[in-house]
Amino acid sequence: MTAPAYEVDVNSEQVKDAINLFEFIGGNSTRAIRIAINKTLPIAKTAVSAAVRKELKITATIVREKLDTTPASGKNLIGSVNASPKGRLLSRYSTDPEIRGAKVSLLYAPKVPAGGIKVEVKPKQRKVLQGSKEGTGDPFYLILPNNDLGIAQRRKNPGPKGGRLKILYGPSVSQGFKNVKEKVPAADMFQTKLLASINYLLQMKYPA
Repeated sequence: MTAPAYEVDVNSEQVKDAINLFEFIGGNSTRAIRIAINKTLPIAKTAVSAAVRKELKITATIVREKLDTTPASGKNLIGSVNASPKGRLLSRYSTDPEIRGAKVSLLYAPKVPAGGIKVEVKPKQRKVLQGSKEGTGDPFYLILPNNDLGIAQRRKNPGPKGGRLKILYGPSVSQGFKNVKEKVPAADMFQTKLLASINYLLQMKYPA
């Protein structure tokens, strides 16, 4: 599975006038662009995190753990915000705080509440879980081998490896990232940081 990424690179048409002027007076445009990209990355990462949390019911701490950045270098003027493609158990979206915790210390899986298992995948949209199209019967809790608490359902037909239980997964941070990354104005952030980095380097070269 490929991890989604948001790249911050040089849009020559939008910044060429500033770069041309900077180079005309002896500035190092490569250095200015690298500084600008790397200053943009943490701002873009914060914006991505906020956008994902509007899309999915996930805490800021968890989103931060799933996002990282790759800085630009002098030889590669592209930086990126990356999201881990690892799946996310549907139990992480439970409306019960104890259920959605990362680990459990139970000998037996909890019983399904009388009204069914409730999840909140999108903020403020709580639903009773109906299960998967591949499954049959009501979903139930299951303690997984790594001591995670998952939600499972019996399969209508055995899985690819013969398994008769289907572990249910919800959207991951990376899936939320794919849905929202076009809404993050990284280009505008980059242009602001580029002008700031040009100004900074000019002050170093020609101090007042």
